[in-house]
Amino acid sequence: MEDRLDRRALFWTSTSTLVLAALLATVLHEASHAVAGLVVGRTSTLYPFQVVFDGSATTGQEVATAATGPAFSLVSGLVLLAVSRTWGHGWVRLLWTWLSLVSIQNGVGYLLIAPLAPAGDTGRVLALTGAPGWVSALSLVAGVVGTLALSWVLATRVVRWTRDPDELRAIVIFPWLAATGTVVVVQLLVLLQVDAGADVVVTVLAAAVAVAIFAPMFSFFYRRVDVPHEDLGLGPPRVPLVLAAVAVLLVVLVVARGVPVG
Repeated sequence: MEDRLDRRALFWTSTSTLVLAALLATVLHEASHAVAGLVVGRTSTLYPFQVVFDGSATTGQEVATAATGPAFSLVSGLVLLAVSRTWGHGWVRLLWTWLSLVSIQNGVGYLLIAPLAPAGDTGRVLALTGAPGWVSALSLVAGVVGTLALSWVLATRVVRWTRDPDELRAIVIFPWLAATGTVVVVQLLVLLQVDAGADVVVTVLAAAVAVAIFAPMFSFFYRRVDVPHEDLGLGPPRVPLVLAAVAVLLVVLVVARGVPVG
């Protein structure tokens, strides 16, 4: 019975932490677009899945603001990934891990969909700069390689923190399913409040589904990982559950209405 309760707590802690990380990574990604707009002299309105800029812009300004999001997500994610090995304890360590991986996925995910989704950041940059077809193909390959690399990194972390396949499922697979479903619902609630074109809707929902797509693919690698066990020190999931609920409410009730920037 005790192991079962532990796995249940593990599931709720990991799920709520992943939801919190996904929403934080997405809003910070969009905020970086808005900040880039200010740098090049553009005011905007920030939404949970996009930034709407005021007035017209030059091609250079559009390229700069579009490219900043994936670049910010990649760099911030890599920094967090490096420090998450030692930062914090318990669910806080789990938060830094999920946040770093989801942030990097925001970057590599846009590389992955660039050839198929011109409404996405990287696809827009390629279209604006008139990049040849081989650049799109290279972007796709980089996205696939990057996603698989994240799966391997996740495997090295969770194998260290768990003792058996049941705990692995409780910390990765089931939370990935539950958190992805939650993020999709949140984005649907946001989309109902804004006037978005069909291409934007498709891109937003695809990004929500793929927010942690690297997670289930950790199963390709975890059997090859041999690391000493580390007690993550997880307690009851109350704090991450409350913080995740607050984040959902803020996104749906506040940011979805638009936050003026500049």
